[in-house]
Amino acid sequence: MAVETLDRYCEYTDVERQHWEPVVKDGLRWFRRNFPHTFTVFCNAVPFVLLAKKSAHTGGSVSNRIGFIWLAVSSWTGKDCGEHLFHEYIHQCLFLEDMVRTVFRHDLGAMSEPENMIISAVRGVPRRYDQSYHSAFVAAGIVEYRARASDFSGACELLSRLWPCLDALVRERHFLTDNGAEQLDLLIDCVFRQADALSVGDKSTWTFR
Repeated sequence: MAVETLDRYCEYTDVERQHWEPVVKDGLRWFRRNFPHTFTVFCNAVPFVLLAKKSAHTGGSVSNRIGFIWLAVSSWTGKDCGEHLFHEYIHQCLFLEDMVRTVFRHDLGAMSEPENMIISAVRGVPRRYDQSYHSAFVAAGIVEYRARASDFSGACELLSRLWPCLDALVRERHFLTDNGAEQLDLLIDCVFRQADALSVGDKSTWTFR
């Protein structure tokens, strides 16, 4: 959770755990149902899911804590929980990609300069280049998740925020290694296919990887 010590208010009560654990299990079922092959990889890559409260957050993961994610469950359905699990899984994949094959060419200092901040496709606020790069992949994944769950309006709403983020990432692609740029190009191709599929509302055309 990117903290040195856990806040004493982060723990769910026994009553809360009894209420939310079935929702998390349902979220896992949503994930498995919509992405059966990916779900197997998720179980191997993310063996630990921590439930913990953190003000103004719905969950997260960090690059130096590969293998677990945390969720701050609150007023979620199983479908919502599945989306958050899928969201964090994509972050984990990008962390591993950067660790093994390298994605970013520059350090965080350069990517944090105000002129290099890019509007996140997920949060809709300026963030570091690497964070907005992550957001683009996450957004494309969630577009896919929502479409497979027949939430086409939600998919379209997120897709509309994804385009300007991708455009800005391409303009500043000097922050990327050759591998990072290649992954971005593959993502853009995927998003074009998503946009075409959404224009006809045909679930059979969804092929996100």
